[in-house]
Amino acid sequence: TYIGSRAFRNTGLEQINIPGSLKTILDSTFDGCKNLSKIYLNEGTKELASGCFAGAIIEEIALPTTITTINAQAFSGCLKLSKINLGKNENFVYESGFLMNKAKNNILFASSEYLKSINTLEIPEGILSFNFAISKYENITKIIIPNSLSELNANSMPTTLTEVTVKAGNKTFTANNGFLCNGTTLTLCYSKETNIEIPNGIINMKLNSVTSNNTNVEVSGYSLYQKNGNYYVK
Repeated sequence: TYIGSRAFRNTGLEQINIPGSLKTILDSTFDGCKNLSKIYLNEGTKELASGCFAGAIIEEIALPTTITTINAQAFSGCLKLSKINLGKNENFVYESGFLMNKAKNNILFASSEYLKSINTLEIPEGILSFNFAISKYENITKIIIPNSLSELNANSMPTTLTEVTVKAGNKTFTANNGFLCNGTTLTLCYSKETNIEIPNGIINMKLNSVTSNNTNVEVSGYSLYQKNGNYYVK
């Protein structure tokens, strides 16, 4: 069984029962189906590709044991999805609103209901890279970075952050005075000051590390230039 990419995109479909003979649900197959409230997956299906159910209004979904691969954008925009029933599927973990791979080092989905309910987001221990977009959740004012995290996308963060805590065992990041740094790289400025001075020793600034909250950025005695998505001090 085969269904082409984007085959049902932006249609008025309300529910779908997908046979197990369909091994992969391709990119954006049901993207934009804003009335899609029921999705039934059956044993045999193995992979959910990027954006395959993006924007659906499902509140829950059950994953058969044969699902082994889920793209991190598979449920993008599924704002009502709050319950993922894994049953006997041992390839994933669903804890505290986060769907993760079995190794618990990659976030595949985060429940909007959960993200709306918290002020402090503690990234689960084991996660290596955090790129999941939480920028619209302006209720979140603090994040806690686990020992395992080595990469964070500043563009995914809400501008309402006022505090970042880095656990003592993390060897990548430091957080002080409104700056989250990775060695000589400024990863994120969460200071709400309108005039800021970049800390001494910083020679690289990630794109979007400084937000529109900061209207005047000073690097004493230096100027900034941009290359390949990063800012550098010269």
